[in-house]
This record gives sequence, C-alpha cells and structure tokens, in this order.
Amino acid sequence: MENELSPFIKVILIDDQPETLIGVNGFPEVINDSDNGDERFVDIEKYFQVKWLQNMNDIKEYRNLCHEAEDLYGTSFIGEKGWVPEIVCFDYALSPGKNENTGIPEHIKQSNPNLLLIEHSQKYKRLARSYSDKEKNEIKAPKIREAIEHLQLSNPDFKDLNNTEKLKQAEEFLKENRQLPFYEPIVRSVNGKDNMGCFGGGLIVSQFRKHPCVGIPTTSKEAASIEGNEAEFFEWLIEDDLNNTFFHGVKTQRWTMLLPKAVENLRFKIKSLVSGNKITLALGHLMQLANGKIPEKDNEQIFTFYSDFGKHSLPLKGLFIDVAIENRNVEIKNFCSELLNQLIENTKAGMNVSILRNAYDFADSLITEYKNEEKFFDRINYSFLKQRLEMGLISTEQKKTFNNLLTKYFMTGVEDKYKDFFDIRSKDFGKDDAITKRYTVLFTMLNIYKIFQDFKLENAEKNEFKKQAYLFNEPEEYDYLLGIFPRAETPAILHIHHAYNKQTLDKALKDKVGFILSDVLKAKNENRAIKEEEKTLLQSYALGIELSKPYPIWIQ
Repeated sequence: MENELSPFIKVILIDDQPETLIGVNGFPEVINDSDNGDERFVDIEKYFQVKWLQNMNDIKEYRNLCHEAEDLYGTSFIGEKGWVPEIVCFDYALSPGKNENTGIPEHIKQSNPNLLLIEHSQKYKRLARSYSDKEKNEIKAPKIREAIEHLQLSNPDFKDLNNTEKLKQAEEFLKENRQLPFYEPIVRSVNGKDNMGCFGGGLIVSQFRKHPCVGIPTTSKEAASIEGNEAEFFEWLIEDDLNNTFFHGVKTQRWTMLLPKAVENLRFKIKSLVSGNKITLALGHLMQLANGKIPEKDNEQIFTFYSDFGKHSLPLKGLFIDVAIENRNVEIKNFCSELLNQLIENTKAGMNVSILRNAYDFADSLITEYKNEEKFFDRINYSFLKQRLEMGLISTEQKKTFNNLLTKYFMTGVEDKYKDFFDIRSKDFGKDDAITKRYTVLFTMLNIYKIFQDFKLENAEKNEFKKQAYLFNEPEEYDYLLGIFPRAETPAILHIHHAYNKQTLDKALKDKVGFILSDVLKAKNENRAIKEEEKTLLQSYALGIELSKPYPIWIQ
C-alpha cells in the first residue's frame, strides 16, 4: 500500500521573525471555532502542521532538496515525505531590521505549547532541519559530484564523495569559491527592506501548482513601498498561482486572520484542480459527504485525493476552520456536491448524480454475488459438469452432484436456464439506461482487480477467496466476465469451460453497455471503450475502494 501521512494541512511559514506573526507581547491568538467567538478553537495542532523556513538559505535548501529528490525518486516521493505544503505563509523581508532578534521567545513556547501552530508532537521546527543528514547527502551528492567534475578539480580529497565527511568538504569548497549552485549571494538589502520572502514564497507556491497549495503573503509593507520595483512585477507574474491574494499594509497578521483566508483559497484551488482533471478524488467517500453523511469520528472526517505528489488526506475540521460549527456540515456537503457534479461533468458522458449512485450500488451488488462462494462456485461447478455430461465423460458420482445442483437451482430441462441467476442482464438492472450499465460494469471490473490485488498483498482479512490460488495472477478477461456475470443465466456451459460460449457473454455485454471487454483491456478507444474524459472518474472510484497504484492500464 502507498505511504500515507497523518491527515494534516501542511503549512510552511517563511519569516525571519515568526514572533511578529504570533504576537510577542502576549499569548498567541487561537482560532475561534464559532462565528460569535465564544468558543475557542483548541488543539489546533491536530489539523495543521507548520514547518518554518527562516531565511533565504532555508528556502534555497528546501527547493533544491525538493527538485533533486523529485528528479531522483519521482514526484510522489516528496509527497510521501511530507515536504509538499497546502499553505505557504510568507513575509516579504527576510533580512533582520535594526535591533531585531530572530526566533520565537522561549517563554512563549514554554508557557503556551498548545496554542502555537507547531509540528505535531514536536517543538516549532525549521523545515530545512527536518531532513536527516542521510537523506540530504543522498539527494545532494549527484549535484556536488557534477560541480566538482565541471571544475575538473584534481584534488584527491574529492575523489571519494561516498564518504559523508568528504562530501561535506566538497560542498564547503564550492561555497567558499562561489561556485554555483552552492555559494550564497551577498545580501545588499538590510534592515528589513528586502523582498526575498516574496520571491521565495511565490516560487514555492508555483512549484506545487498542480497540488492544492495556496500562498498567503504576511507583509506589513504598503503597496506603495514596492511600486515600480521587482517585487511588484513578481506579484503580477504569479498572481494567478496565488489566486490574487496579495495584500499589503496589515500590521497584525496572526493565525486568526491568515488561516481562514488560507483555507477559503485552498477550497477554491481544489475546485479549480478538479475542474481541470489535475487531481483525483476518492469517489465513494466524496459521494457520502455530498449526501450529507459526515462521519462522527475525527479521524474519519477527512478529504482524500491524489495529486502529482501522491496520496493525501486533509482534515475537514481544518479545511473548514473558517466556518462556524453549526454551519460546517452543510458547507462540507455543498462543497463536496459541487466537486461531485464537476467530476461527473468532466466525463462528458451525459450522466448525473443519480445515474452515478445507481451504477455505484449495482457494482456493489454484482461484487457481493461474486463473493458469495457457495452460489458462485456452484454455478461454475454446474457448468463444468454440464460440459462433462454433453461430452459423455461424466462419472456416476459427478452425475449425482449434477442432479443435486439441477434441483437446487431450478434448472428447466428444455431451456436449461439457471433460475438463481444474477448478472448484468438481471431484472435488477433492466430498467436502467446504457450509461448506468456501462459504469456498473467498469466499477465492477475495478473491484475484481482489487480482489486480485488484495490477495497478492496477502491482505486476507479484506477478501473472501483465501484458498483460491489463481488470484495470485493478474485478472484476465475471463476473470472480469465472471465478475460481470457471477451467476450467468445462459450459457449453461460457461466461457471458462468452453471458449465458444464466451461469444454469448460478449454479445450480451455489447448489447447492454456498448463495448467488447477485450477492447477495454487493450486500452482501445474503438467501439466505445474507455474514453480519456472518463479516466479521472474511474481513477476516483479506484481511490475510493483503496486500490493501490499502479492502476490497471485501461484507466491510466
């Protein structure tokens, strides 16, 4: 299974003096959890996890680590490590002003540890220091080697860079000799008049533009103070990435002001990404929330999605922290309903929420019958014995078993139809249109894939076929047909026992849902197989049933 972090909304704070944000002259403010402010929001660390970048060196190290780790291990790696934020709060000036000390006063940390936004179960922590030396060395080593080779240095000390100490010496040499990318520029803006935080924060938000990530500037500078300089140009350049949230002249920005604005923008960013098919939502859970079924337990009140940076879950109480408790469930329902409708609209299949819910429920029904071992294997056994009977190869004992099955399941001698049948042709699905049946079949196929996957992962408690060795293989066309037709009415001899009879089920599938199964599995687009617009919805269903990646090729 994929690595999955605890459900926090991850916040990066870029500020050389975070005490200006939390209020050095008194206790830090807490988030009110009600419109009237009578009820304080405590235990804020349950929902938000903050890490701190203090200066330009921290910003550069963080961005380099992310880029280099992504190049080496892929985008999901940095997501699994918890390096990808949902909120970036950044001050503009990162050079110390006159007579200013940096850092959070110790008496604030000691007297109010639970009122600060802190990293879960730890003290307020600088992000760049949260990586292990081993992780840093693994990520930095290729770049250091490349720089050394580029300079054609013959120093024998730099030959063995697998040694941690030698690697450190090489990095220090590059810094001292101002060789990119390791030297530090000379900062000419002093006394808090620079705009380094603006550039650093904006670049981080842009770096994660395909993830629900928003930026919140925290500067007290007036707009006039940056008019005509590079910071104003940079704001204009990236204003879309930050959802036009640049504002100036706020002297007392604290979490009480920043977080409500941040989560409001975060919800807007999620809607935008869903509209563009940039993230995948957990369909089953989304449907429950859109139906107003909000779980009572905190750990179940989550919003789950896949972005380019892996699987993530956000706490709903954090995502809607700006909404009064008495209104929160309604807002969650409305938000998720809007996302669900957008997800459906993206398929361009002419469906609606009602059709989707029916297909979802029908797929559950088919899989329930598929997992009914007695009836499922009785149907397969009957098929096998019927074949033996027609070939004249049935034994006396087998004939007795066959007759028992015939009696048990009310076979008619002439039509030879299985009266306890249940499949996509059943009357349960008879009144529904082809779109409903289409998605019923596709959802059922993903469930079949998951049953095989669970078995291979030895996740015995989640499957009912503990003794079926064939589940160690990848599901094949026959396996999917058995899920779609778990107890087929006809043919009497199933496709798994007589290849010719597969044509009967192929024809039934073509008539009911408009495609041939082999076209889907080969990822063909002819004959109304999987369309590109449908894949996000199918991936959302896969995420909702906790199917692990890589997904089957036909929905990739």
